[in-house]
Amino acid sequence: MFYILNPIFHLRFKSKIRKVEKLLLVDIDNTIAKTHEYLIEKNKIEVSELEPIVPVQKWIMKQAKDKTVIYLSARNYLLYGKTRKWLKDKGFIFEQNMVVLVLTPLQKIQYLETCLKDNVQVTYIDDMSFVNKNHEHHLYEDLIRKIEKMPIEYLGYKEIKKLILAND
Repeated sequence: MFYILNPIFHLRFKSKIRKVEKLLLVDIDNTIAKTHEYLIEKNKIEVSELEPIVPVQKWIMKQAKDKTVIYLSARNYLLYGKTRKWLKDKGFIFEQNMVVLVLTPLQKIQYLETCLKDNVQVTYIDDMSFVNKNHEHHLYEDLIRKIEKMPIEYLGYKEIKKLILAND
């Protein structure tokens, strides 16, 4: 299934960004949804039960006034429909938005590189973190270093935490 869906997502993405000057790429898990907290408590994800991170959601809504929003998340492709429904149900702007799922965080780099090739101005918000089997929080340090070298505006784990704390 991956070999069929991944190229389709990428082609749709390329087609969408050709018409875009300013793009807001948004990760879902632990960026706009409280996924780690839920996983630690329940040990599995039920997408419909995730709670949004309200301060980040508000920030996205402000940004979306002059940017195209695309949600880019490393999730199982079978969660595509549930993910779109969750975004709509939780009030994330959605009429012209797009959801792109990848299997690994590394694949997100390919999408960022596609934007750069097409000279799209990118703001990217993604915590780039995961919780291991022992419920310990870790960052994808190598990927973060690659992203930070790109000519994009990147809001990572620390910036997301600041957004949350500023609105508490």
